[in-house]
Amino acid sequence: MTNPIADRIADAMLPIIKQLMAERDEARAAWERLAACERARIHYDQAIDLSDVERDVAHTQWRRARSALTSLDVAGPPSFTAAFELVRKG
Repeated sequence: MTNPIADRIADAMLPIIKQLMAERDEARAAWERLAACERARIHYDQAIDLSDVERDVAHTQWRRARSALTSLDVAGPPSFTAAFELVRKG
């Protein structure tokens, strides 16, 4: 036997939960892009001792990662869920 009040509450909460999960996934992807940008920056910083071709490859990777972050910034500030995920992951 089901509880009609609990069913209504669950039905009302479902879209909110789906939205929070979507925001969590967006935040995770954003932090992965940030990590990729940082790895590319470190690789570029270490490229000083590399050949010109290797340095150019590292610089291109860094520019692409930075561009991905710039497009993220245009989308707006991170949501509460993104901030919560960051704090939760430490």
